[in-house]
Amino acid sequence: MRTRISVMISFVLTLGAPIVLSAQTHLVIISGLGGEKKYTESFNQLSSSLADVAAKRFGIPDAEIIWLGEDSVSTRPHYRGQSTKVNIERALTQLAGRVGPGDQVAIAEG
Repeated sequence: MRTRISVMISFVLTLGAPIVLSAQTHLVIISGLGGEKKYTESFNQLSSSLADVAAKRFGIPDAEIIWLGEDSVSTRPHYRGQSTKVNIERALTQLAGRVGPGDQVAIAEG
C-alpha cells in the first residue's frame, strides 16, 4: 500500500513540473572568407567535417544543421548559402522560431 501511495505522489508531483519531452540541439556553422585558395579549402573542409560529425556522431538531424560559408553554389550536405549578414540574420531568425524549451543552440564560427 505504501509503495502504491509513493508512486501516486511521485506521479502527481511530476504533473506539476515542466517536462521537456524532446530537447533538440541546433547547430549553426558560419565560415568566412578564406582570401586565398588554400584557406578557402581549409575552411570548407573544417566546416564540412564539423557538420558531418554533428550529424553522424551526435545525431543532430540534418534539418537542424545550418552551414553558411563563402561559396555561392556549393551542393555539400548542410550547406545553406553564403555567410552574408542578411543570410546569417535570416538563419538565426528562422532558428529562433523553432527553438523550444530545453533546446541547445551551438554557433561555430571560423
